[in-house]
Amino acid sequence: MGRTLPFEARALAPTGRGAWVAGYRSPLALLVGGDGGMRYEVELVGADGVEDALAIPEGMGGGVWLAACGALVRLDGGGRRRPGQGGFAHLVSLAAGGAALAVSRPRAAAPPRRAFR
Repeated sequence: MGRTLPFEARALAPTGRGAWVAGYRSPLALLVGGDGGMRYEVELVGADGVEDALAIPEGMGGGVWLAACGALVRLDGGGRRRPGQGGFAHLVSLAAGGAALAVSRPRAAAPPRRAFR
């Protein structure tokens, strides 16, 4: 059984096994499982809240992007902070784009070359 969120939910990013939830005026991001149980609770040091969240597909490593306090924060599938991007005046929305996702995918190995004689 789940518990009451410790903040007013502002950003929600569904995943295949639950959802990332982040709060308005709260420096927390939670990964809630499909059964309502808390999987991870992450403190977003330096943030005073989150405006939006976008789940990262499992095929791309999983996790979530968060628009928080002028920065794009990335958490991996285990709730650990990964490199993001700062310096924005005020981020309010995130959206997945086909081209952006395609660039981030690892490339498949090229087939071996054959020597022609």
